[in-house]
Amino acid sequence: MFYLLLQTWIWILAAGLLGLFFGWLIWGRRNPADRRAAVDVNRLLRELAACRSRCKELEAASPGPAGSGSGSAPDRLPGG
Repeated sequence: MFYLLLQTWIWILAAGLLGLFFGWLIWGRRNPADRRAAVDVNRLLRELAACRSRCKELEAASPGPAGSGSGSAPDRLPGG
């Protein structure tokens, strides 16, 4: 009985080590450009959030509501 348990655990250990090796091959050797792209996306999302908050601050500080007709013609967008 002990021999059967030992033999089973050897195969389980071998399968686990083989899985770790192939996992390392797949995930550990990804293209460094992919990692940089993920970092760039995170940086751009932070910049976007900062720009949106700045835009809200500027809209809150403006004297009147946008599109109320008080703005001059160059301030308006074409077609709108």
